[in-house]
Amino acid sequence: MGKRLIIIAAGVSVVPLLAACAAGAGSPRQHSHVRALGTVTGTFEREGGPLGPGGTQPKGVPLSGTIMFTAADGRPVLVRVGKSGTFTVRLAAGSYRVLGRSPQIGGSGGRAPWCSVPLTVAVSAGHAARAKVVCPVP
Repeated sequence: MGKRLIIIAAGVSVVPLLAACAAGAGSPRQHSHVRALGTVTGTFEREGGPLGPGGTQPKGVPLSGTIMFTAADGRPVLVRVGKSGTFTVRLAAGSYRVLGRSPQIGGSGGRAPWCSVPLTVAVSAGHAARAKVVCPVP
């Protein structure tokens, strides 16, 4: 009889656990979506320009503008970048092509053209990736 009570108690313990899992089964997309996000932090900079004294390369200059992350499915995610040139974005895990544009480089009025060197960033769930988006100038 003691074994029977243990089995029943075990059965009672498992049922609420299974019920809790089943209750969440209607929204697994929400849970997996939250866990499937990663973070990309980075900088958006202009590099190049006239050489400094002694032929030294000028330091990178922060750019404001827009960074576009494009996943394999072709949907873009646009991120605005302020004067500091830094950005942080949370994205679904996957590989992204990254481009940047800034009103400080090229184009007057309207939208500036994409000026950055194409970059690929891998986003992993629960991890942080770094990206340096660079618009070179002569």
